[in-house]
Formats: sequence, structure tokens, C-alpha cells
Amino acid sequence: MAEFFAMGGYAQFVWGAFGIWFVCVIFNIVAARRKFRISVERATMAAARHHHRTTRKMKQQNDT
Repeated sequence: MAEFFAMGGYAQFVWGAFGIWFVCVIFNIVAARRKFRISVERATMAAARHHHRTTRKMKQQNDT
């Protein structure tokens, strides 16, 4: 088993590459989830603004 992890003397390069790959994958997942959350928040705020504007316009039309 130790021979497998030693990788014939290339372990530092192989495991280093796996480590960098793992960090990149985790970073991409975290960044995608963050951007998705921000997008949902922006869409919710835009929908609320739109609803507020249309409701105000309808109220103004009904008052006249």
C-alpha cells in the first residue's frame, strides 16, 4: 500500500495535482452557489420593485 501512495517517486507531483484539482473544484462549487444566491436575491428584489410600481400605478388610476 505504501508503494501505491509513493507512486514510484512521483507522489509529490501526483498528490499535489490532486490537491490543486480538489481546491479548484471546491472553489468552483462555492463560487457557483454564491453567484446563484446573489442572482436569486436580485431577481426577488426586482420582482418586488416591479410589483410595488404596478400596484402604485393601479392605485393612482383607480383614485382618478
